[in-house]
Amino acid sequence: MLGLVFAVASCKNNQLALKIKGSNLTFHYFPNGNDFVSSTIRKEWVHRCKRMDKFNADTATICSDHFTDGDYERDLQHELLNLPSRKFLKKTAVPTIKLGGKEKPAETTPREKRDQKKKNKEN
Repeated sequence: MLGLVFAVASCKNNQLALKIKGSNLTFHYFPNGNDFVSSTIRKEWVHRCKRMDKFNADTATICSDHFTDGDYERDLQHELLNLPSRKFLKKTAVPTIKLGGKEKPAETTPREKRDQKKKNKEN
């Protein structure tokens, strides 16, 4: 768990928070992006992190505070055996809670830049 990169810009959870909150806090790696569905979900995760800087989604994690209970699959085997349940994200889960931060600015296209220059020259 050493060297984890925490992806959500406004999140303060880290390994210290894990020790304080106990086993309720888990960290999830980004979907691998090998197929269309997981690559689409991965892009959505990156967008929702609202980071202004670039980060490596292959090594970054998002903590369980950013997912709802409905984003997890039920661990029926552990429930039946009265064991502590494990958290497994559904393949389509997307972080939706406590995302905060500023929205990434929309990148201007070269055409928009040219149009802006024309407007500035006219004024």
